[in-house]
Amino acid sequence: MIRSRFFLVAALIGGASLSGIARQLVADKPSAAETDGRVIGNWMSTEASAQGTPWERERFPLGNGRLGTMMSGGIGFENAQFNVDSLWTGDLHANGNYGRMGEYQNFGYLNIKYARKDGQVWDGQKYQRTLDLATAIHTVKHDGVVCTSFVSAPANMFLMRILSPVPVTVEVALQGAHGEKSTPIEGENAVTFSGVLKNKLSYTARADWWQVSETEAIIILRAKTSYEMADESFGLGKTCAPYERLGATPLFDSLKAEHSADYERYFKACQLELPDDEVVARLFDFGRYLLICSSRPGTLPANLQGIWNNSNKPAWHCDYHTNINLEMNYWAADTTNLFDLWEPLATWMTRIVPIARRETRNAFPQSKGFAYRTSLNAFGSGGWKWNFAGAPWLAIMLYDHALFTGNKADMERVWPLLEESTEFMMSHLKEGPNGELLVRDGWSPEHGPENVNGVMHDQQLMAELLKAVCGAGETMGVAQEKLSVYRETFKKLGGNRIGSWGQLQEWQEDWDKKGDTHRHTSHLYAVYPGSTITQETPAFFEAAKVSLTEGRTLTGDSRRSWTWPWRAALWARLQNGEKANERLQGLLKYNVYPNGLTTHPPFQIDGNLGFPAAVAEMLVQSHEVTAEGKRRIRILPAIPKAWRSGSVTGLRIRGGGTVSIRWQDGKLVSYEIQGGDASKRTVVLGLEK
Repeated sequence: MIRSRFFLVAALIGGASLSGIARQLVADKPSAAETDGRVIGNWMSTEASAQGTPWERERFPLGNGRLGTMMSGGIGFENAQFNVDSLWTGDLHANGNYGRMGEYQNFGYLNIKYARKDGQVWDGQKYQRTLDLATAIHTVKHDGVVCTSFVSAPANMFLMRILSPVPVTVEVALQGAHGEKSTPIEGENAVTFSGVLKNKLSYTARADWWQVSETEAIIILRAKTSYEMADESFGLGKTCAPYERLGATPLFDSLKAEHSADYERYFKACQLELPDDEVVARLFDFGRYLLICSSRPGTLPANLQGIWNNSNKPAWHCDYHTNINLEMNYWAADTTNLFDLWEPLATWMTRIVPIARRETRNAFPQSKGFAYRTSLNAFGSGGWKWNFAGAPWLAIMLYDHALFTGNKADMERVWPLLEESTEFMMSHLKEGPNGELLVRDGWSPEHGPENVNGVMHDQQLMAELLKAVCGAGETMGVAQEKLSVYRETFKKLGGNRIGSWGQLQEWQEDWDKKGDTHRHTSHLYAVYPGSTITQETPAFFEAAKVSLTEGRTLTGDSRRSWTWPWRAALWARLQNGEKANERLQGLLKYNVYPNGLTTHPPFQIDGNLGFPAAVAEMLVQSHEVTAEGKRRIRILPAIPKAWRSGSVTGLRIRGGGTVSIRWQDGKLVSYEIQGGDASKRTVVLGLEK
């Protein structure tokens, strides 16, 4: 059984070549039995191709939330494709126009060549390429050469060191993704390029290198844009000042230690071991790794591909998609103890309120508050269709985050977002045939008819939103007169319905079809990530099972990567660990590339980021509140038989508290909850102790 935190390893022997010809694997490659024959954790047979289609299948991602690289791991070269989170086309005035909304852009390539000074060619002996998830360090070894790379958050740069057993020469070049070429800087081992997009966003990159000795070289990459979230125009039209030369030769070991310490405080906060299903534990780690690398305080939120993108015309614009994808990106942030990583989403949502409010008023002059379109850019402006549930969904998640942290400052931050999204939804209600209040002109995301009143996804979000705004209002001391309006609206709100074949209806009308293969399960939001359908509502709880079993079948159309974690989390909430695990295994079988990234297709990161959230939900749940007002904590509520033994530390629960659990041979051995108020919770054990 593979116990290493090295998630992805390429270990090769054979003749030297950069052609990508497969080589024989070394003896310490894990057997098919150890990996179950699945692609995850595949020990690659070659270095990644320099550019092109294999980018999303073969390269290994590094990142610090703002700067990201995709490493090729070549023999004698590194072609590091890189991105900065704010390099976007588009502007603040898209108003539904995808062309004006723009797209997330490729920044460029850092090309590093290193050769033997004696002119001999590397033969590729004992080639090995690793990505260590415990330290966020990429390593390539061959012929006694060791190339170590990482993207440092404290230093805000990419670093690579080449150590060789023989003297080497190093060449470094930059290539911009918009046609820019390297410009050498006179008198320095450095190259740079700069540019300005059509929207007047400026950007610059610079690579420096030091020949420390005949056998050691250090390369540093820095890149930035003129984007400023606090600026009225987000930095469009501002000049991006070029980088200056760094001082003395960088102390690589010191910078590496600083980077690892900074990264490890996030990664080590939650640790999972599943000896009987190591591949699930590693993909759990990889999902958390990717969120740490693509969402840090002071950066933009993780987009559809996190921060990694090698195209100027990426799929779905590499946007912020508000009908499931952006939300799923952050599901694991609370449960797996990554609280700080919420900051980019909360800050960005707060900053774009004026843009969202303006576009909402343009489209709905009589409305209040704000709503989002389905697609948003870095400047807060949107393309494609309106998604009335998007702003409420994200605001509810930030309210939920405040329940996890117990921090009043988090509640104060989310209150304006809750209030204004509630005001919009309140202004968008109409009375139904039986006097119930329905959200008008909705659409069950990407499924069924449009402009329908009372779409169940909208109704469920509205119910959850009203609960959240009242809960936050009580904490904030908001006037009871105001809260009473929300409470009265909640009482009149149209609720869930059960259809003719026992299913939870997706619409007010009984239109659901058995065997529907659609990817979205929007009408099950109230089960997960919502909390209004639980075992305390048994009829709807059972109807949700019918909908998931007979109404959406196993996979969802085309086997989209993000559908698997959502369905796994749904089955976890429905207390069925076997079905939850089936969905996890489906993702592993059908929608994971050899390098561990998930495919929609093409690459889309929400499958990766949703995976640890689903696993966490199988281990601990804290969404229920008893009739006495206590938080119900479920320990191991949905453990499949395949996970006979295991342990986890650092899972977080609502109401405050950190959970550690150990189980052996299908029985609970121990659990501990540290922090929070024990008198305000009750514990339910899912395995016999």
